[in-house]
Amino acid sequence: QKCAYGLYAEQLSGTAFTAPRESNQRTWLYRILPSVKHSPFTPYPHQYLSSDWNKQHPNPNQLRWKPFDIPSEKTDWVDGLRTVAGAGDSRTRHGLSIHVYVCNTSMIDKAF
Repeated sequence: QKCAYGLYAEQLSGTAFTAPRESNQRTWLYRILPSVKHSPFTPYPHQYLSSDWNKQHPNPNQLRWKPFDIPSEKTDWVDGLRTVAGAGDSRTRHGLSIHVYVCNTSMIDKAF
């Protein structure tokens, strides 16, 4: 079979390869390019996102903050993300981050 619109079908498994067949969790992805043809990952520099919780000491007090300014220049969803709080370590995959966003333009030639 051929996918519509010239897309490539890939199946993503969400369970271990040793799981019984009836408990397998999988989904189909339809991609413009096969995943093996995508260019290598490069970090996107972002001045408002953070995962280094050692820079700020925990504060047990109740906190409030003013709303974030709405940017006057074009800001898409990715560039409009702002880290508010977090805990844990992303390298160990234990923890969380809390973000808010502001945007005033569509994402063009960008994906998240």
